Order: sequence, then C-alpha cells, then structure tokens
Amino acid sequence: MKTIADELFEEGWKEGFQKGWMEGWQQGLAKGWAEGVILRLGYQGIVVDEGTRMRILACRDMDLLRRWVSQAGTATRLSDLEGL
Repeated sequence: MKTIADELFEEGWKEGFQKGWMEGWQQGLAKGWAEGVILRLGYQGIVVDEGTRMRILACRDMDLLRRWVSQAGTATRLSDLEGL
C-alpha cells in the first residue's frame, strides 16, 4: 500500500521527468535549426566567424531561427540575417 508521501514523490518525479524531457527536446530542436542556419550560410559561401557561430548556436528563439534559415538561403553576407 502506497503512502501519501510515496504518491506525491511519484507524481513529482513524473512531472519533473516530463518537464526535463520537454526542455531537452526543445533545446535539441533549436540546436538543429541553428546548425541549419550555419550550414546554409556555408552553402552560400559565407564564412561564419566563431563569435557569430556561438551566437547562432546559443539562440533558442524558434521564430528567429526559422527566419534566419530562410534568409540564409539568399544571403550574400552575415548582415543579411536580421538580428544577427
């Protein structure tokens, strides 16, 4: 028979696991989009310096990352990406 403490612990563990899993998934998704920005810029022949690369990889704003991927497809220089 479970005690109330056991049930609360189990419920808290499940909630913590789900929250941690979701945060990890979102971070992985953002990292993938960020790497896509860098890759697409490379296809355009644009050299991405280390500081800019780190800023792109640190970004977690999915709307901004999607916009950068789109803009990188026609960019001729880094300044063509708004907000970078």
